[in-house]
Amino acid sequence: MKEGKRRQQTFRRHYLFPALLGLAFLSLVLYQAGLGIMRLVAWRALDTERPQAGVLEKTTHLKALVIREETFLTAPAGGTLERVVPEGERVAAGGTIARVKLAGVEPGDTGVRNIVAPFAGLVCFHPDGLENTLKPGVWEKISHHDIFSLAQKATPNSPGETVRTGEPLIRLANNLHPLFLCAVVDGLPQEWEEKKQVTLVWPGEKDRLKVKMVKLYTVNNQKVVVLRLDNWGSEWLDKRLVEVEAVVEHYSGFILPRKALVILPDGSKGVYILSGKGVRFQEVQIVGTVGDKMSVQGIKPNVEVILNPFWTRWL
Repeated sequence: MKEGKRRQQTFRRHYLFPALLGLAFLSLVLYQAGLGIMRLVAWRALDTERPQAGVLEKTTHLKALVIREETFLTAPAGGTLERVVPEGERVAAGGTIARVKLAGVEPGDTGVRNIVAPFAGLVCFHPDGLENTLKPGVWEKISHHDIFSLAQKATPNSPGETVRTGEPLIRLANNLHPLFLCAVVDGLPQEWEEKKQVTLVWPGEKDRLKVKMVKLYTVNNQKVVVLRLDNWGSEWLDKRLVEVEAVVEHYSGFILPRKALVILPDGSKGVYILSGKGVRFQEVQIVGTVGDKMSVQGIKPNVEVILNPFWTRWL
């Protein structure tokens, strides 16, 4: 009996304890190796970006009615249309915009009727018949509902080679006079009210266009804003209704993806940045967010900001 206990004790001392110690040591080695592998994976997985100084813009979509100082010109006779001034080009007052070659010519007749410009302006061969209605000094006398109803029903006429007497052929717009945009807005942004100026952006374009807010009124609990564009060109010539983005707020700061933002348990907001051979938390102040971007203050432009902070837990 005693001999059996001695053998068990000897087995424990010489075999079991060393085996357990070895297993513990192996587990520690594997754990450390695992941590090392995860650190390596985390370092390789890090995605970084340097913050860029800039401005985030929050916009609202506007569908605006275009009002120009313009008129339309009709065919003086039936015949074949010959365009003299190209689409979108400017013509001087009294200049010939187009000619109509008559189908039948009387003896002594030249057989040509010139269409001349009553004033200098831009030429468009797609009149919609509203040129003398939706123009400054006239459209203000029409109800808001009727204005937009007319504009939505307007059908531009595109004359072919053969034209009829009295057929609308040309829109002539005076681009030395201001152009007006009339649009319904959900609410008046504070920036518009304070500056009396609105920044417009064509969808898909980077250029900004400054227009003045000249009138604001309410119709059926809807706010209607009238904007004035003093300098304009042929890009505004053939449209009666335009869709643009209007800037309602500006957020100046350093621009970063919102996915880089980290909120700590104590509520601190910031980002992780590379620091030497490690990473550190940098608290920032959020100026504003638009879509997947944010504008922040409290960070330097020459740092590398980690965009996937999930991996920082392994570093």
